[in-house]
Amino acid sequence: MRILALDTSGLSQSVALLEDERCLRENFEARPPSHSETLIASIQNALDALGWRLADLDLLAVSAGPGSFTGLRIGISTIKGLARALGKPVVGVSTLLALVRPRLAAGGTVVACLDARCGEVYAGAYAGVPVAPVEVLADGAWPIEAFLQHLKEIPGEKWILGDALSAYPGRFTALGQAMEGGEGARVSAAEVGRLALSLFREGKAVEGARLQVRYLRGSEAENRRLKQKE
Repeated sequence: MRILALDTSGLSQSVALLEDERCLRENFEARPPSHSETLIASIQNALDALGWRLADLDLLAVSAGPGSFTGLRIGISTIKGLARALGKPVVGVSTLLALVRPRLAAGGTVVACLDARCGEVYAGAYAGVPVAPVEVLADGAWPIEAFLQHLKEIPGEKWILGDALSAYPGRFTALGQAMEGGEGARVSAAEVGRLALSLFREGKAVEGARLQVRYLRGSEAENRRLKQKE
């Protein structure tokens, strides 16, 4: 099965082409000028590198959130447009699970923690192995203090990944757990594709029109509007 997978959930951008679980090509940009300006070109570049056409694809995959509202909308709308044009099934996967999946084999609980701004984080925790992840803490949006309390209540060794480590320096170190931030904790479109393949095999693919973004909370603009109405 040939898969196109995208991640535009944060500042970075990743485009991958897979044949079943094997990633044949991944284009990664740490800080593209904007996803809207570079995403389509990156997809075409990856296809050209393998000599594939869009019509050769069997499955379309995308990180569906949480993450940057603008980035997620661009990734989702791109996949929806391709699905409509090609008539291909799509799968949206958890950004947080895609982040932690490669590290599940290390044992313990792996925690994804992304900066949601305004003193909040997007976070989820998983255990098990990459082919069978087990949800320890469901993906959610929390004030940083509330999430740190949740984290303390999870027993055993914990690996903490994500840009919240740099957004809230020193807040996680008191937990005495192994941590990883920066480039080593970026979301890979290849992992998005592998997760999507597993979900496809479970019968969880959908038509492009039914694909939903997993924001987990309102945008900053929406929150401001709500406060103004109070």
